Amino acid sequence: QMCGVKRVVQVVNMKSLALTLIAGLMAVTTPSNAQSNNPYGVAIRVNDRVVTNFEVNQRVLLLQAFGTTGDLPKTAKEQLVEDRLRLQAAASAGLQVTEEEIEAGVDEFAGRANLTGEQLYQFVAQRGAAKESMQDFVRAGLLWRNLVQARFGARASVSEDEIDTTLNLISGQAQQSILFS
Repeated sequence: QMCGVKRVVQVVNMKSLALTLIAGLMAVTTPSNAQSNNPYGVAIRVNDRVVTNFEVNQRVLLLQAFGTTGDLPKTAKEQLVEDRLRLQAAASAGLQVTEEEIEAGVDEFAGRANLTGEQLYQFVAQRGAAKESMQDFVRAGLLWRNLVQARFGARASVSEDEIDTTLNLISGQAQQSILFS
């Protein structure tokens, strides 16, 4: 009878151990699965900031709307990491953009495709991307452009004499044409 009790205790201990192991594995694997399935879960960490799965999906939709080809999820993640770094650099330089500047940036971007800003918003919305995703895309670009101009703008000034010299060189060059018959 003592043997039977030992055996029952061993079976109970084995079941308890198995349940503990299963619970431990679930604790390790569930958060990452939950994060990847959660649209607002963390997809990427960039320093002290995060990129969510939603942002990655939205960028993929924008890239599709822009006609980008290739591995769009990979491209989206790379761009969003770059955007976070650009936003951090601009913030550390004290740069900000207003809502009006963002709208002007959207209009400028849309103008490249002979659209208005509102037409661009409609175009991307028809493809599933949110207006805010388009604005975030433009915000990062504007802040980066402003940062580059602030840091290097003075070095890139061109004088009137340099422009005239270059124009004279271009206009004085003989043009050749080659006919293939």
